[in-house]
Amino acid sequence: MSGTYVFENSAGNTLAIYDWKSTAIYDASPAANLPTVQAFWTSQEPMEFALAASGSVNLLEFARWIGAASIGIERALQWTEL
Repeated sequence: MSGTYVFENSAGNTLAIYDWKSTAIYDASPAANLPTVQAFWTSQEPMEFALAASGSVNLLEFARWIGAASIGIERALQWTEL
C-alpha cells in the first residue's frame, strides 16, 4: 500500500505528500526501475515525493519544516536547494 500524508495549516490550506509516483505502483515496468513501496520506505537514501496543494501554501516554508534538502517545481522545471 502506498503512503500519503496530508498537512493542513491554520487557514485550512492543505498540502499532501505521497510516494506512489516514485514506486512501482506508478510504473512497474523494468525500464522504469522504480522500487517497491516497501523498498522505498525502508531505504536510507533520500527519496522523491510528489506534492499536491490546495489553497495558498508556501512550499519552501513547508519543505524546510519537514527537513527537505531540496524542492522541485515540476511545472516551472526548477529545483531549489534548501
